Amino acid sequence: MWLNLTDVNISNNNIGLLPRKLGAFRCLRRLNLSHNCLSRYSGWVWLKEPCIKRTLRFLDISNNSLLELSEYIWNLNALVELKISHNMLKRLPQGIENVRNLSILDLSHNMLMYLPAGIIYLRLQTIDISMNPLVVNRPKFINEIIIPSLTQFAAKVLYQYCRDERIIFRWDDLNEHISRNKIDNCFYCGNICTSPYVYAAELLKPIFELAVTVIKQTSEWPVVFYELYYCFPECREDYW
Repeated sequence: MWLNLTDVNISNNNIGLLPRKLGAFRCLRRLNLSHNCLSRYSGWVWLKEPCIKRTLRFLDISNNSLLELSEYIWNLNALVELKISHNMLKRLPQGIENVRNLSILDLSHNMLMYLPAGIIYLRLQTIDISMNPLVVNRPKFINEIIIPSLTQFAAKVLYQYCRDERIIFRWDDLNEHISRNKIDNCFYCGNICTSPYVYAAELLKPIFELAVTVIKQTSEWPVVFYELYYCFPECREDYW
């Protein structure tokens, strides 16, 4: 019967590990994991389960010990409200633009200096970015050229030459491998960055265009910078 629960609140405990079966709830719409001891090692594979991806609309993981956020969190296709406040996040993983239904996002009280570029594609109603050391002036580092790893080159070969129906290959495995090895996609063309590319902080849009309501610590903030990767140099030039 517990698999049919729609609302689970296990906040204010000492939870440090999350079982994979947490993603097996067939009807779960709200999950509160706040005020626990969750970290990057807490086990986030439950986010990959088909049931949870289709049903979960509200997730609260605020007031934990998160230094990094699992990239699997962007698998939650039905997610409408996400609370990640009062952690120690310095950056968010790529892929936030995949959560198309996200309407309310609380990122307050973290250590974010930049927002992920994909956030501009969301139609947020409310975003709270207060109490973060966000860069509002031109960043000190910008357009840092990066040479891709052998893993990235291997991914390029697989994508280009292994799309033959006669070749047995699980594309889900490749996508997971790419995600786990931090192989980034070009913000402008969307392809995997497999040639020399750039890690950059770009000024993409004024902060007030992020959502209907933007909560920040000062009204003097006109802009923030967005963290992204792009192919070097053609994609960015063609985009603009």
